[in-house]
Amino acid sequence: MIENNLQETYKKFDIFLEKLKKRAEEIAIDGQETVQEVYDSDDDLYKRAFWSFKKWLEWKF
Repeated sequence: MIENNLQETYKKFDIFLEKLKKRAEEIAIDGQETVQEVYDSDDDLYKRAFWSFKKWLEWKF
C-alpha cells in the first residue's frame, strides 16, 4: 500500500515537472522574441525599460 502511494506520488510529480518544463519553454520562446526588440527600442541611457522587462520575465519563471 505504501509502495503504491509512493509510485502514485512519483507519477504525479513527473506530470507536474513535464507541465512546468512545457510552461518554462513557452515563456522562454516568448521572451526570446521580445527581449532584443525591447532592448533596441529602449532610448534610455541606462536601459531601465529593458531591465524592468527582464525582471518581469525572470519573475514569470
